[in-house]
Amino acid sequence: PFGATEPGISSVELLLPLALTLVEDGLLDLPTLLARLSAGPADALRLPVGKLVVGAPADLVVFDPAASTVAGEHWLSKGENCPFLGHSLPGVVRYT
Repeated sequence: PFGATEPGISSVELLLPLALTLVEDGLLDLPTLLARLSAGPADALRLPVGKLVVGAPADLVVFDPAASTVAGEHWLSKGENCPFLGHSLPGVVRYT
């Protein structure tokens, strides 16, 4: 029940699929979205991550933008408080 849950929502596993809806809806192109999810935050925090360059940490995600996922169906989060549970979303993370 909602009253028994911790504050917040289970959403970290949905960041990429939810963001890919912006690409599906034509609001962003895929390269811009990926930059905003990787290099953008790293640059804002002055961290040496989020870029594919020699010597940089290999913090990579391999995903399939053509596949879809159902929110909450196969995630690792123990939380069940999420407004997107059961929704079909674009993209599936294959490897991290």
